[in-house]
Amino acid sequence: GEGRLVAYDIRRTDDKAMGQSDIRSPERAMSQGTASCLTWKGSPLFKSVFDFAILPMLLWELRPGSVFEIGSGTGASARWIADLIRSFGFKAQVYSADIVPITESYEGVHFLAGDCRSPPTLFGADLLCSAPRPYLVIEDAHVNVREVCTYIDQFLLRGDYLYIEDNLSKDDDLKA
Repeated sequence: GEGRLVAYDIRRTDDKAMGQSDIRSPERAMSQGTASCLTWKGSPLFKSVFDFAILPMLLWELRPGSVFEIGSGTGASARWIADLIRSFGFKAQVYSADIVPITESYEGVHFLAGDCRSPPTLFGADLLCSAPRPYLVIEDAHVNVREVCTYIDQFLLRGDYLYIEDNLSKDDDLKA
């Protein structure tokens, strides 16, 4: 009833599912149409069919100037997001950090080395103060979540968007 842009503490207070997804595990798995990991251009993309639906809508609505992804994994997610941005005609750049950086190059993507145990190594203050806005920050690293979100928060302004993936497993950190 309050829309999508609701403060986390308000969203949790009004949560009728009590921290559980409305879509249970067997249904989530079956909705993908396959038991294997979804892929993008042949690389494993650790996203669900729901991410495939939600993120393009969010990108279209937000029209980010910069996307910051915390947790590159195989790099498929950053490539997928860059491809979506390009298909929409936007000029945003994707910055994707992981402790083991992706060594390949890809148009519109900057793969960076960073360690969630030391959040300033993910994206430096200079970049987070100067990149084009609005920002879409995607946290998907599962390591030191509280400190990573605290670090990133100091650079976010009204109109920027923080997207926490797999948030049920991070509930204690997000509550803090």
